[in-house]
Amino acid sequence: MMTCAWIPMDNRDCAYPCSSGCTIAIFAPCTAPTTMRGGFVALLASARRTLAFTGQCVFRGYCRRKYRVVAPLRYPGHGLQMVAAYFGQMAPGGRIVITAALQAGDEMRRVQRIAYRVRQLQLLHPGFASDSKELWQTDAMWQPLRFAIEKLLTCYDWAESFVATNLVLKPLLDEFFMKHFSDLALREGDYLLGRIFYSLNEDCRWHREWSQALIRMVIEEDRHNAAVIQGWIEKWYPVAARGLQAFAPVFEGKLKDTPMVPLEGVTQKVDKCYRDFLSGIGLQPSSSAT
Repeated sequence: MMTCAWIPMDNRDCAYPCSSGCTIAIFAPCTAPTTMRGGFVALLASARRTLAFTGQCVFRGYCRRKYRVVAPLRYPGHGLQMVAAYFGQMAPGGRIVITAALQAGDEMRRVQRIAYRVRQLQLLHPGFASDSKELWQTDAMWQPLRFAIEKLLTCYDWAESFVATNLVLKPLLDEFFMKHFSDLALREGDYLLGRIFYSLNEDCRWHREWSQALIRMVIEEDRHNAAVIQGWIEKWYPVAARGLQAFAPVFEGKLKDTPMVPLEGVTQKVDKCYRDFLSGIGLQPSSSAT
């Protein structure tokens, strides 16, 4: 799949200029990131011959229980893919449609990478992660995030759906898992999973970048839009925050039956990253975040 990034252009070069001279009109392939991601496919395929695939590193106490967090991540990943496809389909402009479709494809890439890694481990350890669906549906840790995803899937206003997903839930979820869970995996010796998540985090970064570009344009077109967008952030932030806060024990070393040294300050780092993300487009986190 072609991976894209926004390239700023002015109206002189844009085939479909808008009145504000927006800078999100054109995107182009980034061959280097695509090549690197292809390398991770090869890395997964060759993992049978490595320590990463033998399971010696990942089954040292850390892994069987931590994959309780990783394996079910396929389900919210599918949910985010469906939401991106929905608000892209309903969007009022072709450029948004195409970009949202590319984001939906990236979400499927994330699901596929996790599924591939889980299957590798199942070949060595039959029954491994076979309870993923049950965990997603019944485990107390997953239910707040499941509620958030299912609530998003019933949000039919395309603009609110976009804001709730790309300005609220996804920035928090992506930073929590693709960045900080990567750090945790690397620290615990699961180098393959850590590197996969770091690679997927590149997708997440450009999702945030195109979302910022679109919101800047919308606010520049009509300043009243900022209040509407802020209202949706206020509405959806508590739902998203509850979904992610349920995973705090994983990083604090408090997950039941899983003694480990905590990864300090994750919640604070995620909060700071989110505040910086919103402040970059003139918005603020929900007042409930203070």
